[in-house]
Amino acid sequence: MENLSVTWETALAIFGGVAVIAGGVKVIANLFSPYKKLKAQADEHDRKLEKDYRRLTDLEEENRAFARALLALLDHEITGNSVDKLKDARAALQTYLIEK
Repeated sequence: MENLSVTWETALAIFGGVAVIAGGVKVIANLFSPYKKLKAQADEHDRKLEKDYRRLTDLEEENRAFARALLALLDHEITGNSVDKLKDARAALQTYLIEK
């Protein structure tokens, strides 16, 4: 009977040790949890920032194309000439719209 008592005590000691180790692992994992969340959030912000930068760059290019076309139209309306500028502006605008 004494052997059985020692076995139970040994088993309980082992399970207690496992519980302590598991608790320690959980505490260590929780220490790094905020870092992982912040890293994921920063990565998401980087992706969104890159997407917004590309979109703004495209909008700037689009505005320049429209401004060139408008300027050519104004030149033609004012002077009655500048047909070549109109053709060039139309070609540039068509190229931009097709490639977009």
